Amino acid sequence: MQEKLYQLEVKLGLARFPFQASAGWRLTMHVDPMERGVGGRHPRGKVRRANEALRELRRLGVIIGSHDLFGPVDVVAQHPEGYTIDRG
Repeated sequence: MQEKLYQLEVKLGLARFPFQASAGWRLTMHVDPMERGVGGRHPRGKVRRANEALRELRRLGVIIGSHDLFGPVDVVAQHPEGYTIDRG
């Protein structure tokens, strides 16, 4: 059986693979409470996995919060050559 991926784990995959800091990318990610497992009902283990992904995102240098120009979008990937934006 394949394990479910949570949104923060998908965002972590973006930071680890296509948008690596070592390749010049600067990532800003907005994280809402539901992604963290706060509020509502969540599957067992989601909070732990979300917290692990969030710690790793911070370790990789991802800015957690609203982007200065684009606001609270899921992902803004900045590169010296331009922007990539996911408005969710």
